[in-house]
Amino acid sequence: MASVIIRKATDSDTDFIKEIEDRVQPFPWSRHGFVQEISKGSGNSWFWCLCPSDNLSIVHGYICFRIVGKECCLLNIALKPEWQGQGFGTLLVEYLVRFMRRRRVRRLVLDVYRENRGAIRFYESVGLRLVASPEKIRGKFCVMEMKLPRE
Repeated sequence: MASVIIRKATDSDTDFIKEIEDRVQPFPWSRHGFVQEISKGSGNSWFWCLCPSDNLSIVHGYICFRIVGKECCLLNIALKPEWQGQGFGTLLVEYLVRFMRRRRVRRLVLDVYRENRGAIRFYESVGLRLVASPEKIRGKFCVMEMKLPRE
């Protein structure tokens, strides 16, 4: 695995992020959506980039989430196709879970397109579970969750 850094996203990352989004997401966010999330900074919203450790101005992936009370909602996560399948998605989620534990957050939730079996398999591999099976859901999305034990 290449040496990487996870850092806070900045406005200058928006073009990289949008390019990745358009390549990998079935229903990509708008550029404006990314600008808004990045500009929120901290508080209860976070947006991080995955960059090679030797060039922090290049973005190969990202993760965006909000924490409200004891719950974290994963809003978006993506990697360039050539960076997928190498453990970097798992690294981003593990980094998020450690961050949640430090803040005593107990539950991670996300919506995923029910037809996106690859994403569902990935989320299951990092410890999330479907709240209801895709076959029993009438809308476009499935809800997945991970409950963190109290330490």
